[in-house]
Amino acid sequence: MTVSSDFESPNPQLSFQEQESWNWQQIRLALKRRAWLFLLVTVGVTGGLWARTYFVEQETIYRSRFQLLVEPIQSNQEMQDLREELGSGGGSNSDFDYTTQINVLKSSKVINPIHEKLQQDYPNLTRQELVDNLNIHRVGESKLIEVSYDSSNAELTTAVTNLVADEYINYSEKQQKRAQEQVINFIDQKLPELQKKVANLEEELQAFRTKHDVIDPLKRGDNISEYLDEIKQRQEDTKIALEEKTSLQENLSNQLGLSLDEAMTTVALSQAPRYQDLLDALQKIEKEMALKLARYKEDSPMIERLKQQRRELLELLKEEAVRVLGEQGVDEGIHSEISSPNPVRLSLTQDLIETTNQIRTLKVRQSALEQAEQKVRNSLEETTKLASEYQDIKRRREVAQENINRLFQTREELMIEATQTATPWQVTEKPSSPEPVEEPHPVREMILGFLAGVLAGAGAVYLIEKIDNKYYSAEELKQSINLPLLGLIPFHRKLNQLLEQEVAHHALPARSLSQSLPGAEQSNGDHHNDMGVSYDDFSFLEAFRSFYTTLSFLRPDNPIRSLTMTSSIPGEGKSVTSFYFAKTAAAMGNRVLLVDADLRKPKIHQLLELPNDCGLSNVISTGIDLEEAIHPCASQDNLSILTSGILPPDPASLLASETMETLIQQWERSFDLIIFDTPPSATLADAKVLSPLTSGLILVTGLGVVDRMIMKDVIDTLKLLPTHLLGIVTNGATIQSATTYEKYNYKYYYRNEQSHSKLKALFSKNGKERS
Repeated sequence: MTVSSDFESPNPQLSFQEQESWNWQQIRLALKRRAWLFLLVTVGVTGGLWARTYFVEQETIYRSRFQLLVEPIQSNQEMQDLREELGSGGGSNSDFDYTTQINVLKSSKVINPIHEKLQQDYPNLTRQELVDNLNIHRVGESKLIEVSYDSSNAELTTAVTNLVADEYINYSEKQQKRAQEQVINFIDQKLPELQKKVANLEEELQAFRTKHDVIDPLKRGDNISEYLDEIKQRQEDTKIALEEKTSLQENLSNQLGLSLDEAMTTVALSQAPRYQDLLDALQKIEKEMALKLARYKEDSPMIERLKQQRRELLELLKEEAVRVLGEQGVDEGIHSEISSPNPVRLSLTQDLIETTNQIRTLKVRQSALEQAEQKVRNSLEETTKLASEYQDIKRRREVAQENINRLFQTREELMIEATQTATPWQVTEKPSSPEPVEEPHPVREMILGFLAGVLAGAGAVYLIEKIDNKYYSAEELKQSINLPLLGLIPFHRKLNQLLEQEVAHHALPARSLSQSLPGAEQSNGDHHNDMGVSYDDFSFLEAFRSFYTTLSFLRPDNPIRSLTMTSSIPGEGKSVTSFYFAKTAAAMGNRVLLVDADLRKPKIHQLLELPNDCGLSNVISTGIDLEEAIHPCASQDNLSILTSGILPPDPASLLASETMETLIQQWERSFDLIIFDTPPSATLADAKVLSPLTSGLILVTGLGVVDRMIMKDVIDTLKLLPTHLLGIVTNGATIQSATTYEKYNYKYYYRNEQSHSKLKALFSKNGKERS
């Protein structure tokens, strides 16, 4: 086997898949593995049921039944409605709860009186028997319930159904009366409360009226609303009148060509007598002056005298104007207007003044109406709030009064109903005559017994499998762990005895394994090995050849130079597996060094009866030469063995030292393959610290030995280390746990002795040529 020391490969992706549910393959393997348990339980249960069928007399079961028309009790419904409306909780439920009613019909309160009456004629009838055989169910989605009773006594069946029918009718009548009494009591409790509530609301209403000085806020609000509408109408009329007067004022002002002040001045002066007399005199002087100017010159004494009179009259007019109008006097331009008054113009001037006065009056009215509207609106808003509060008090009083009236009415109706006999339930189908529903059927009982036995056996197997959390086949292992399965080492009876000694950590007996294994006697010319297993044990040795071949092709580009062999717990056969794998690799022509790196409880020297005075611990700690410590294998060329040596106080530190790393590098130059047999990894760290120094690690798994969870923890721990976990080798596989091809291979070579001999000779020949 050609290998190189520069093996570098990424750590393979590891995963542990928990199987939450069983598949058909697991069921098949479990049944095969626990076949004895399955058969034992199946035969026992089936035999017991069959014996019961043949030796215990089967009785005929009779059934009698009747149907009831079930309706909700009306009084209960009325009480629910009253509670809801009066705010007492427990709202109405229009759906009849058939499930609850059926449970009530089978309760002690209803069944006990029936049982006591039946015991008078049937004293052996127990209450539990009565309840178990009494069947009540709803007929589809209808309002019918069907009641039936099953018994081997036909007379008892009839008696039970007849009595149950009568008692259920009596029960419904009692419930009806009880419900009516409950409603009447409820009404009697509620009436005083409601009457007191009405009285309080009446007092509250009267206090409200007194406080706000109002009898009915609603009517007051209506009156205020009408007054507000009236104000709005008057505002609209005032607005229209104001617009009309404003338009008339503008027209009159344009016709007269006078401003308002001028028009008022004109009217005031035209109505002053003295001012008018002065104007008349002024007009006469001006007329006379005009006549004189035609005859005399302007500077004549006559003209000058008239001018003087005119000036005096003008001064008198001004004084009169001031007296009539005040300090502002009158403009000169108005004198002509006043001096020659026009009746029509004067009338228009008076209209202008009157219109102006009307406009002022309308504006004052408009302002007053706006203020009145705001006051009315404020009053309406306040009245609206009062009306809402008043209406709420009034509504609560009316509701309380209505409740009182309804309670009185309901109470009277219930008192009348209480004097009548009302039956809310009716028997629609009378109890039938007893009919056989179950007769003895031996064949069916045998089939059912067999099925029950099979189910019991399967259940027992399932229970044991759940309790026993171990791997028993390579198929289970492959389904749970996503790692390569490099080898499947078959079970060997003698080797298994040795593994039991390893688990118990006992020293090997004086007689070595080479003396205890089959084939230990050396036949003429037959090749043998140190452990006494001859090549006639073909299936055992062929498994190691297959393991070697698989590992050879696992990394064809990066051959493996050193291996760490470990297991999860003691007793999984890693030491035996390490030795036979080393021997198989040596038989293929490789120089192999088997190192017992278990510096706690070494096994290799015990298996081969080798001295252990000088070994691995001595080479690391004292630096002695490897040639002085190794032991060549006498039965197999190219195989050297290095025992553990003296047990050190701290094996893990020794294996993790730089000296150990240097030694491995030196040994890889001298040997083609180095195999380290290390302690179990579940509780010890030796393999974990040594494996990063080697080309890879192989986990030996003993079928039926290691617990699944322990193995999972070991794999999860190795995932965190820079370790190349190459795969798994199963140990202790039986012919039942092997694959289909392996079964065929084993059986073929066991049955065909001639082919077996040829393959053995061919294997020996190839081994010698490789050597």
